[in-house]
Amino acid sequence: MTLKKTIVLLFGMLLMTGCGMAAHTTEPVVEAVNDSQIVRTLGYVESDTNKNGPRYDVGLALPDEWVGRVETRETPNVLYFDYRMEGGETAQLFAIEALSERQWAQQSGSSQTAHDELLHNRETVFVYNVAADPYFAGLARDDYDALVAQLPSVVQSLTVSPAAAP
Repeated sequence: MTLKKTIVLLFGMLLMTGCGMAAHTTEPVVEAVNDSQIVRTLGYVESDTNKNGPRYDVGLALPDEWVGRVETRETPNVLYFDYRMEGGETAQLFAIEALSERQWAQQSGSSQTAHDELLHNRETVFVYNVAADPYFAGLARDDYDALVAQLPSVVQSLTVSPAAAP
């Protein structure tokens, strides 16, 4: 085989491998919060079994002062809430995660991350977690304390309903 054919073959294999890997990655969907009532779609994904659980429309009532300052990052099974600081940088405030029964059983015995259960329906458990300290959130202590003080009313407003089929 000539050097030219070898280079073309290797380049073709590289392209095919890269395209195949790109098809399996999912970029988070980032969306600004422009209203105090939001709805985002969430469902669990078991990566080790390739099982996708049912999708749900997750609704929350956010404080009015969060409108325009918070954005959501939606991945298949986690909805992150990021606070936009004055300089334009974002700090993760809290997250809501959808877990299967199996995932919940595995994580509830783990001490790595503290999760608080929000809702447990027939096959999906919705939990939330918040950065335990302003240092981990990337926020000033006063900002962190003020935002975290509002979280109980936010998480209590959770509504979950089956998502419309795509």
